[in-house]
Amino acid sequence: MPIIVIDITLAFFLAASIVLAILTFRRWLSEKDRATRTELRRRIAQAYVGRLEVSTLPPEIIQASPQVRLEAVSHLLQLLRGSERDKLLQIADEERLFDTALHFAESPRAARRSEAIRTLDQFGSPRCVSALQMLMANDEENEIRLEAAAALARLGRLPSAKDTISMLGLRHGQVIRLHRALFRSIAAQHPEQIRELLHEDVQPDLRAVLIDAVAYGGDLRDVAELERAAREPVAEIRAAAVRAARLVGDPRTEPWVIAALSDEAEIVRIQAVQSVAKLGFKSALPKLRELQDDASVWVRVRTGDAMALLAPQAPAGEAG
Repeated sequence: MPIIVIDITLAFFLAASIVLAILTFRRWLSEKDRATRTELRRRIAQAYVGRLEVSTLPPEIIQASPQVRLEAVSHLLQLLRGSERDKLLQIADEERLFDTALHFAESPRAARRSEAIRTLDQFGSPRCVSALQMLMANDEENEIRLEAAAALARLGRLPSAKDTISMLGLRHGQVIRLHRALFRSIAAQHPEQIRELLHEDVQPDLRAVLIDAVAYGGDLRDVAELERAAREPVAEIRAAAVRAARLVGDPRTEPWVIAALSDEAEIVRIQAVQSVAKLGFKSALPKLRELQDDASVWVRVRTGDAMALLAPQAPAGEAG
């Protein structure tokens, strides 16, 4: 009986030793492969820097896998700016390094198309942008269209505001927080497109997003548009106008932003409290003192923060 126990213990010990040896060997191979791949990427990156000056790559670099070359190009693009960055993108396009991602963009599987968007977003070459635009315009999945739109926004290549609304089905569809970021991006480049849409009949949620985007157009003439929006019947639109006033930072907004402190809607009062604090409107202090007893706990919390900014209390030791 003791011999059997010893044999079983020895067998377990040997098995554990073998497993440990295998795991150690696999880890060594993995680290060796990682080091080799890192060194290869470094040499490829150096070769592409040289490629910006000469017309060809060394043969050993050309033979490297497109994936490894793409990783090296991705690293370089984070370091380059201006014409050199544009030239490197052109070289990558010519060498068809984006072909795998472009192929995935046409995959019947949504997960593959989403993966393609993440890759295309990193580079923004003409072919990458074209593929993203096709996904935004034609993909059957709303989430994929939205992902493509977000990528185009980061690249500064969104279509017009009207086309964006049409492609994403926003005339009648649900409007979410990400849409706000998209229209802010459009307003920063083409404020006139947002201004034009404000005179059209659009659903209230979309109008609130457009009012929010006005603040990113950089045109102080839009302050009058915000003031009109602050008097509209829909609370979300009024809240967007008061929030936009905070971003614009124009003192002409003071009267109607302070008036919004008395708005019947909690979301408007919250935005108004934050705006008077950010803009330093001390004439709002009497109303803020009233709001310290507001029925909404969130209004009271924001009011406390605003009072601390606009009327900080002197330390007890300094009183008198």
